[in-house]
Amino acid sequence: MQLFFLVAFLGVSLMFGGQASADPVAAGDIVQLRLTATNGSTITRFSNGGPFRMDLPGTASDFLTFCLEADEYFTPGENLLVGAIATSAQDGGVNTNSGDPISGTTAFLYSRFRAGDTSYGNGALLQEAIWFLEGERTTRGAAAAGLIAQAQMDMSAIGWGVDYLGNVRVANLYRGANYATFAQDMLVTTSVPEPATLLLMGLGLLIGTRGRRRRVSVR
Repeated sequence: MQLFFLVAFLGVSLMFGGQASADPVAAGDIVQLRLTATNGSTITRFSNGGPFRMDLPGTASDFLTFCLEADEYFTPGENLLVGAIATSAQDGGVNTNSGDPISGTTAFLYSRFRAGDTSYGNGALLQEAIWFLEGERTTRGAAAAGLIAQAQMDMSAIGWGVDYLGNVRVANLYRGANYATFAQDMLVTTSVPEPATLLLMGLGLLIGTRGRRRRVSVR
């Protein structure tokens, strides 16, 4: 029974264990948001939302990201100040989301997107689902509803709690003179490990402990 559990667990871990490396963006950085991918192609977006390419000037580490707010705006290509990297949207939004933590399902979906998992649909569909999950929209299409349902089933399978954020955080962006005007909350990744990684570490410790106990008992 123990061997079966180990094999099953490792199978799930291999399916979901991959994660994006940390984005090299920090509070105080100046970034831009673009409408084109790194190869120059136009990004298919949902409504006025994402995905957008976060351009980190002077680096080759651009990445795709999504808006958490539906009524905060910026001009693509303008300089934006990263005010904070946090677990929540710090300002603004349809629901006046001051200090509003992001959904665990949003974090899971973005984590899988950044890990290259295409089984959760395209970027535009993800933006629709994210806005619904974050309370920015009260309705979602059938495809977005199915995406959310599948994500929550997969979260349960790997022990990703409803409030767990894994390695996903929020870049709170500001614009304008002296960067005094709130622009948007955009998703980024950090070096915090995902549940499968944490569980594998714990499993390794457990196996090591059991091995030591067996050696002691032989004596």
